[in-house]
Amino acid sequence: MRSNDYSAQLKAHADQLKQQFPMWNPAATSGERERELNNQIVQIERMVTDKKVLATAGGKVLADYWAYRTAQVNAVTKQDPALASGSWRQAKAATGLRQALTDTGYGLAEKYPEFAALWENVLSREFEPPEIGM
Repeated sequence: MRSNDYSAQLKAHADQLKQQFPMWNPAATSGERERELNNQIVQIERMVTDKKVLATAGGKVLADYWAYRTAQVNAVTKQDPALASGSWRQAKAATGLRQALTDTGYGLAEKYPEFAALWENVLSREFEPPEIGM
């Protein structure tokens, strides 16, 4: 799990790189990351409807997290349509949403170890960490 200290170091390092390379455009390489993310989301959506996955302890927790995530994203994008189409993943206006998803994901990962690897390696990487937000 990422500790608060690690998150602070990550933010400090990102800030330092942004100062050191002000012309660097992370969006220039985002196409590949976006395709990979879309593929992962499609796979997760299949997983949360697969009876075999749902029969596992980790699958049940995944389904709970995904239902929470879906409801939260829908509420935020309904309130602010500019955050639709995935822009909530980086937009400063959606920092609260990302923080809520992060808090929920970490809480579930701590409570249910069988969910921890999926959270840490896939789900937590869906969006910019709240502390880095653009």
